Amino acid sequence: MGSYELDAQGKKLPMDGERSAAPRSVTVTALNKDVQEQLRQQIDAGPLAYLMILWIERSSKESRLGILAFDPVTGQTRVGMAGLDKVQQSAVSDYLQRQAQR
Repeated sequence: MGSYELDAQGKKLPMDGERSAAPRSVTVTALNKDVQEQLRQQIDAGPLAYLMILWIERSSKESRLGILAFDPVTGQTRVGMAGLDKVQQSAVSDYLQRQAQR
């Protein structure tokens, strides 16, 4: 998930003329009460710019990336990379880099 970076007056900070968002990653290995509380704290921490669930499917010969993106404003859900903005694409890229380091 990510939230917009805000200035001292609470206005969204632009970055290179576009929206800037600060990613907040939470690793979920099991959906127990501790993880649910971590997620709740992250959601309550600030206004969400995006909420994404990313995973690597490793059960087949090829590892495949799974993406679900939720728009907190419209409530719409997207599957896959189609329609993701630059901030969301950057979050996917960061996730893939973290997975490659494992």
